[in-house]
Order: sequence, then structure tokens, then C-alpha cells
Amino acid sequence: DLQPEYVAETIGTVSLKGKELAMTTAERLMNEGEEVGVIKGMYNEKYQTIMRLSKLNLKPEDIAEGAGLTPEKVKEVLAAGDKGLDLLIGDNATKQ
Repeated sequence: DLQPEYVAETIGTVSLKGKELAMTTAERLMNEGEEVGVIKGMYNEKYQTIMRLSKLNLKPEDIAEGAGLTPEKVKEVLAAGDKGLDLLIGDNATKQ
């Protein structure tokens, strides 16, 4: 858990240009991390919705409408069980 200020200070002792580069890089990495977290949260909510609705014995088609997914994807998630969230996230967390 490096803080951008620490990275900048450490590299900044080399040069002012190094400090600017370190801050830019650290800020970019933090922003990318936040975006990935938001995307994962969105897919977690979809997964939780699928699991709640499946307990009500709804058809995958109805669950798909409630979760904003295709019936095929809902069936895949349900078949995956505990790994359903990983299936939903897949590489979507880094695509966005």
C-alpha cells in the first residue's frame, strides 16, 4: 500500500523529473484500481441478484431480466455456483 506521496518523495530525490513521473504513475495506478473496484462491485451486485432470485425459483429468463443479463449467462452463473461471480467478472474488470 504505497502512498503516491511516498513514491514521489523517494524517487524525487533522484530528480524533479523523476518526482513528476512517479506522481503521474502512482495516480494512474490508483485510478485504474478504483475503476476495477467499481466494475467488480457492479458484477457482485448482479451475482447477488441472480442468487436471490434463484432462491425464489424464478426461471433463468426472468432472473436475466432482473439482473440485466442474458438467460444463457444466468444459466452459466447458476451452474458455476460459488464460482459464479468469477465467471461474471471474467476479464470484464480489466476491459472497462
